[in-house]
Amino acid sequence: MRMNGGHMISYGPVNLRPVEERDLEFLRDMMNDPDIGYSVVSYGFPVSAKAQREWFEKTYPVENAYRFIIEAEGRPVGTILLGKLDKANKTGELGYKIAAAYQGKSYAYNAVCAVTRYLFEEIGIECITVNHLESNKGSRRIMEKAGYAYEGVQRSAVYKNGQRHDLVLWSCSREHYETIRKEMAGI
Repeated sequence: MRMNGGHMISYGPVNLRPVEERDLEFLRDMMNDPDIGYSVVSYGFPVSAKAQREWFEKTYPVENAYRFIIEAEGRPVGTILLGKLDKANKTGELGYKIAAAYQGKSYAYNAVCAVTRYLFEEIGIECITVNHLESNKGSRRIMEKAGYAYEGVQRSAVYKNGQRHDLVLWSCSREHYETIRKEMAGI
């Protein structure tokens, strides 16, 4: 992992850079993909160009989150963020999405490892949490491979698409990170 001028994190096959205005169409297309929309916890779809722009103008810059575009093969393939950043407790919640055409290529795994290392080693976070819908088996595999600790399930925690869904919870504390960091890709 390396920071390039404070603006990019490079890790294995992925580069992470801040979200920019030029990414709005990519983000909108990704969120309007029904498979993505149904599999993520907090976003609805479809997203209009106007709504995407309003979201961007309202959301950036933001002091309680780190948001990145995941690039591979010279193009955007997804997004990853640490949100709900609590500076007093040094905690935050990690979330990510990979465009359908790029899923299954370990880009999300490498991005999770990159951001995990960055947050512990550069920012001083003490605990990162992750949650995903129980039906999202890809996210489960990523969390297991990245070495995050399984915390449990919140039953019927999310109402989405007219149904109740269980939410799977994961975490990585600084202490736990120290035991898994050598196993993460790129070491």
